[in-house]
Amino acid sequence: IKNDFGVTKDGDVLLLSDDGVIALQNGKPPELLDATNTMPSSLAVDAQGNLLTIADGYLGMVTSSGEIIHSIPLPYDTVTLAPSSIPGAVYMFGGQGKGYRLYRILDDGTLQILFESSDPIISVADSQGEVYVPRPACYSGCARILPKSSSRHQMTTGGQSRPLLPPGTGLSS
Repeated sequence: IKNDFGVTKDGDVLLLSDDGVIALQNGKPPELLDATNTMPSSLAVDAQGNLLTIADGYLGMVTSSGEIIHSIPLPYDTVTLAPSSIPGAVYMFGGQGKGYRLYRILDDGTLQILFESSDPIISVADSQGEVYVPRPACYSGCARILPKSSSRHQMTTGGQSRPLLPPGTGLSS
């Protein structure tokens, strides 16, 4: 079992394993879902119950027949998806070298850059008002992206704040 998992609207749990996606449904034995064409490297379930994937260098989704549809080519292979508590949003993060980014993808197709770092981003979690990004050495604190209450986002680490993104930085597809 890998780190990626998702929970559907029906309460089914989807786990990513070396063999594929495993579905855990209440009262049924675990089921290995057939991905007809490729193996995802990351997955997340969005608020509408869609299974989003990273596979073969693309952001995509799994159809009801189990086929992975490639939608958006990604600039690097080390990308991970994470669910959001905000309806209509999912997170994507990754990078290489000294350039790592956290994106929020909205169900209207908007892609927002929320955080940039020279250190790898290892995870993300959110609430209705805040987004949290653990730093690799989280003993010194976690990065916290404050809600967009003004014309720019801010990041706080260890009690200090600094502007993170200039106004209008979000990308739209």
